[in-house]
Amino acid sequence: MQIGRVVIFISVDSNDIQGKTYLCRFFYLVNALGHMSFISHSGYGYSKKLCEDVASWFLNKYYPRHKIDVDIVHRGLKCDGVYGYCDVNGVYTKRPRAFLIDLQANMQREMYTRILLHELTHLAQWVDGSLQWNDEKLYYCREPVEKYDYRDQPHEIEARHNETVLYDLYMTEMCGVPAVKLVRGSFPNRLCAL
Repeated sequence: MQIGRVVIFISVDSNDIQGKTYLCRFFYLVNALGHMSFISHSGYGYSKKLCEDVASWFLNKYYPRHKIDVDIVHRGLKCDGVYGYCDVNGVYTKRPRAFLIDLQANMQREMYTRILLHELTHLAQWVDGSLQWNDEKLYYCREPVEKYDYRDQPHEIEARHNETVLYDLYMTEMCGVPAVKLVRGSFPNRLCAL
């Protein structure tokens, strides 16, 4: 059973004299079996419902007994040449519970869902302890990832694989239809140029 509550905060940018710029932060509380995860999302160019649905589905399915805080920010990442990031929000610990996910704004629905699931896979790697930060180096399964090119880093290989598996599972469970099988490898990696 899932119980959700949305709280909306709206603030006006003090530099915007005409009052046209609004920053909305949405907080979606997911309660499963007495444990609570906290999902907040903000930014522009995204479906709030899709963001909440995908993130809460993932957390309820794979981490129903964890208290995880996820802040999902939607903004322009073209200057960085990426579609998304997932990082620990705050202090690095062995098994962190607070995360920041940055996503490119204005993506198509399928691509948005896949990128969010890719970044949620990284969240799972942090929570499970397979992805860790020690001595200013990133480790995956106790192996430093810096010795690999980005595309060959083991945590990225797992995330690229899982984004496809999770997308198919999400579409089947939440939409009732199996996802259309695309040619594998046609989906761009999050760090490919836009």
